[in-house]
Amino acid sequence: MKAVFLIFLLFILGFVIWHFARLDLPREVNLSAASGDSISGNLIGLEDNILTIEGRDSTRTTLERKDLSPLDKIKSWRYRESPAPSVRFPIKRTITSSDGRSFEGEITGKTATAISVTRTSDNQTFVIPIESLSPGDIAFARTLPEKESEEYEAAVVELKKSARLQGRQAVWHRDLNNALNESRQYQLPIVLVFKSSGGVDSGDIDKNVFQSSEFRNWANQNAVLCLYYGRTGLETATKPEGVILARRYKVRKTPAVVLLDENGEKLKGSKVLKGYKGEMAGPFIEKIEAEIADSRS
Repeated sequence: MKAVFLIFLLFILGFVIWHFARLDLPREVNLSAASGDSISGNLIGLEDNILTIEGRDSTRTTLERKDLSPLDKIKSWRYRESPAPSVRFPIKRTITSSDGRSFEGEITGKTATAISVTRTSDNQTFVIPIESLSPGDIAFARTLPEKESEEYEAAVVELKKSARLQGRQAVWHRDLNNALNESRQYQLPIVLVFKSSGGVDSGDIDKNVFQSSEFRNWANQNAVLCLYYGRTGLETATKPEGVILARRYKVRKTPAVVLLDENGEKLKGSKVLKGYKGEMAGPFIEKIEAEIADSRS
């Protein structure tokens, strides 16, 4: 009887010593799942039998204790329970797309299907669908909580815009009324172009900008297009309203670009882009976007 009592006492003593000798988190671990997969990183959380492991690339993996190998399941009882720390935005990271292109930036928010990212090089914020990321970044993004913030709201707006514009193909309207209708439908600004079909500059801007795939792809998501032109100048515009519109927006020389809202008013604070200095599509698009951004500030 004494022997049984002594064994019981030693068991209790051992349990107490084991309990108070348990290890605090975070703790570097190399665990094996029952399936044979190996998981390495910092064990940063253990709560309700759920382990949260953070890899070197900041990717978080959650694993139930019951899914560990028998030996690691026993070892896991050494760790004190502690909830995983919450993710803090912004998160600095190299963002890589599914086609291998990458850039440095900060993840500022997340929805169920996209992340909002601020690019370090130019401080531009935009939204990237999670499924268009590299496999590693997809796994990382899925571990992030949804963030309700200004960036999150901006992401939601961009997602709705993407859904609204999915499959849209921008066309060149030759009547401003048609362009206004499309502008209201898609909630996009109008890029109104005046040019002379016989002008050297007009031919160059067509070839280098308006006919390029880069400009067309940009317009599909960002603008409604409208064109008025004449053989030698605005005074011979193919439609009489072209002359009237040129006078209304104070366009005296072609080529020229005027940015309008859905009511046909020039975007507040925007300038008429006069002439053409030989830019390719990218820089020309940047000039348009700068005027649009200024109108919103």
